[in-house]
Amino acid sequence: MRKFLLPAFCFVFLHIFSCSIGEVEPLPEATKFTMQNNSTVMLRNIVWNGTHFGDLELGWISEQTVSDGYSYVYFEMDNGNSYRTRELAIGQKHRNTKFTFIDGTVVIDTKNSNNVCSLLTCSNPSSSSNTQSSSSGEG
Repeated sequence: MRKFLLPAFCFVFLHIFSCSIGEVEPLPEATKFTMQNNSTVMLRNIVWNGTHFGDLELGWISEQTVSDGYSYVYFEMDNGNSYRTRELAIGQKHRNTKFTFIDGTVVIDTKNSNNVCSLLTCSNPSSSSNTQSSSSGEG
């Protein structure tokens, strides 16, 4: 009986896992980076790792072929200030990377690194609650 179970088990095992092997997608040839604006704030002059993505209104998407690397995402808002993301965005070679802005995306004023706030609160400079102290030591 054991002589029969081992070949049957091997047949079932190979059949199950051979199906999933055929479903592996090849890596894309180019490195793509997509910016999407799901915030309520207009973003202007978006730049990542030296690549310009232009302006993004609510719901807009911009996709570029890029060199792999890592960088903050730099941009301007209608309040006249320039900002960068708090976190680095990483574009991996032969991968499609997407960065999505939301109202809660944490950003840093490029002229005052102590001005750390959400995208939504930074867009309203008249609010006195915009500035938080930076505890991460970035600057």
